[in-house]
Amino acid sequence: MIIAEVSIAPFGVGTSLSRYVKEAVKALRESGLKVTPCPMGTVLEGPDLGSIFRAVEQAHDAVRAAGGERISINLKVDARYDKDTSAEEKLRSIGEL
Repeated sequence: MIIAEVSIAPFGVGTSLSRYVKEAVKALRESGLKVTPCPMGTVLEGPDLGSIFRAVEQAHDAVRAAGGERISINLKVDARYDKDTSAEEKLRSIGEL
């Protein structure tokens, strides 16, 4: 299982980004991956890197379609292959669930 955190935001569109974030999250949800929005980014869980990258590209395209002309993407990936895990399991391991 691949766990990733992504943050996508356009530049130069004012101080409120919520309408762009809303479109990005909608596109991520349409990917079929497990999607957990958080205050500073969105956590994705998928079976492989390709599915994560495709979802991020769809979110980028959604922000672009909403009017973003310069877009920043921050992506952090945890690709663990020794055992099947999840974001929930990671939180449970540190006593947060």
